[in-house]
Amino acid sequence: MDPSVGPFMLGRDNTKLNWHDKSLMRALLRWEDLPTIRSFAGRTAAAALATPDKEIDVVRRVSRLVPLRIVQQCFGFYGPDDAAMLRWSWATQADMFHNLTSDAGLLAANIAAGGEMRTWLRCFLARRQPWALASGDDTISRLLRLAASNAAGLDLEGVVSNVAGLLVGAIETTSQAIVNATEQILLRPDVKAAAIAAAQSEDISAFDAIVWEALRFNPMTTFVLRIATEPSVLASGSDHETPIASGRVVAAAIGSAMFDPAIFPEPDEFKARPRTDYLHMGFGHHECLGQYVGYAMIPETVRQILLLPGVHLLDGNGSAVDNASGPFAERFIIGYSPEQVHG
Repeated sequence: MDPSVGPFMLGRDNTKLNWHDKSLMRALLRWEDLPTIRSFAGRTAAAALATPDKEIDVVRRVSRLVPLRIVQQCFGFYGPDDAAMLRWSWATQADMFHNLTSDAGLLAANIAAGGEMRTWLRCFLARRQPWALASGDDTISRLLRLAASNAAGLDLEGVVSNVAGLLVGAIETTSQAIVNATEQILLRPDVKAAAIAAAQSEDISAFDAIVWEALRFNPMTTFVLRIATEPSVLASGSDHETPIASGRVVAAAIGSAMFDPAIFPEPDEFKARPRTDYLHMGFGHHECLGQYVGYAMIPETVRQILLLPGVHLLDGNGSAVDNASGPFAERFIIGYSPEQVHG
């Protein structure tokens, strides 16, 4: 992360930098913004899905667009254009979180994208001077006013890194969640029927529960790699107790963990469960900074997809999710029937 976006809290768990910056950014991502963010996500998705075409590529049309617009409109990070922001997002995410073989090309693309992003941000932030008078109620405008007061404890590069992080963490993970949850719902006729009915209800809680359970069957990522910073013991006192040496790489298996019957009774059954049981948004030191923004925009985007009349998977492999040999969904085509209405 450092060569790309500079010293950043996500690479420094359980440190002063992480505690300080995450606390600060959480305060600026205000709870009262969430209804507005959800409404904006819904309107953006509905407008993007309004087409007479009978087939829709979810990735190209909506799953990346919605989080991109959230970053731009709600966070206040507009970037030079959509294409550059999507390129920065893809390159940084692909290397920082998915480069399991240390591919030099992915690393180079990440560093180049981060360098371009920081250069653009420095110019953008210079144009916003004096920060104390920064207008707007988006996240970045709030950050600039706070930084200008010297109460934030952030210098220019600290501001740049945290603003860059708003983009890095928002788009690809959200897009993958939208694709995976939609696919899992459409694969199950009974779940699909329940989801469509719930999508039409004024009470969104039942629909949201379906989305998070669907994502359990195909999460954004099935495992993450971590490095033990000190000697540790996994599952201490159990029959599978395992000592871990300092410096050893550990694969935290998110996917299989969410099928542990100790936490998820009847794990093979699709049913509503407490949102706090899932590992979609991380846990402990790795808990996602923008988790509540994700709780708003992910299910709302999926809801708009399920509101399409006659929405369905295409026959054969027509709706197979295509990652194009990369880490993220690049193509997911579904069908719908504009002439139908939900019963």
